[in-house]
Amino acid sequence: MRPLLTLSIAASLALAVPVMALPTPAQAQIDLDVVIGRPPPPERVEVIPAPPRPAGFVWDKGHWRWDGATHVWVPGHYIRLPHPGAVRIPGHWVEMPNGRWRFVRPHWE
Repeated sequence: MRPLLTLSIAASLALAVPVMALPTPAQAQIDLDVVIGRPPPPERVEVIPAPPRPAGFVWDKGHWRWDGATHVWVPGHYIRLPHPGAVRIPGHWVEMPNGRWRFVRPHWE
């Protein structure tokens, strides 16, 4: 094989292989439950601003998230409906029978 052709093939493979190895968004998602031993602080009262235009947004109320050491407030915000009739379940904490607390992530139903 001629050196120039060999170099072209090697360069093409070097550029193609890293692109093929990148994870897709579905492969990169990890879903872990957060369970802790102390309850979250009381919910904060939020002033809900007027919704953005055009229509099709719902308010996703704020919630407490756990950062590994303490609760951190995540303020509410508007989020676009994925389809008409979708219902947004906000993030919230649920006390388990053993007295520990499990975080339920915000999601659509």
